[in-house]
Amino acid sequence: DYNMAYIQAFITALNWFWKKLFEGVDVNMTGLAKVREWARRGPLIYVPSHKSHIDYLILNHILYNYHMHTPRVTAGKNLSFWPMGQIFRKCGAFFIRRSFKGEKLYSEVFQRYIKSLLEEGHPIEFFIEGGRSRNGKLTLPKTGFLSILLRAYREGFSKDLIFVPASIIYDRIMEEKSYQKEIGGSLKEK
Repeated sequence: DYNMAYIQAFITALNWFWKKLFEGVDVNMTGLAKVREWARRGPLIYVPSHKSHIDYLILNHILYNYHMHTPRVTAGKNLSFWPMGQIFRKCGAFFIRRSFKGEKLYSEVFQRYIKSLLEEGHPIEFFIEGGRSRNGKLTLPKTGFLSILLRAYREGFSKDLIFVPASIIYDRIMEEKSYQKEIGGSLKEK
């Protein structure tokens, strides 16, 4: 359901939001120039750290503002709630289950979707940690989505895959209070 009008409207809202939330956003321009250069060689696979819900918003905001293709973003199905699920979907998100075990048809359809994205040259963003870090540190990678990408590459759906690790660093994380509660023993709130 990718729709450029939704992205432009969402970027306008984010411009206002960032001014309220942050003093500024610093971008490594040398690194961004390298990413732009590599984008000519094949689909970019963005692999950012994942500490906050802000991560996927800020990365896409930066890419859009520097005239780069915004990626299709893997998102947990927990983010497919009204009205944000519809907005995220129009902005390039696709929602996935945490586990595909016992779901052969779901797995096959999902893998074919990823192969189609790669075949058409779309950039993709996924969080190799599988979910947000609750303590600010990187967590061990989950390799399921990575194996889907590599299988698609081996099967010839893309001539190359360019992995772009991205570090998104904050002075303070927006979810800090809820993380402190969870570390203190409280249950994670949906």
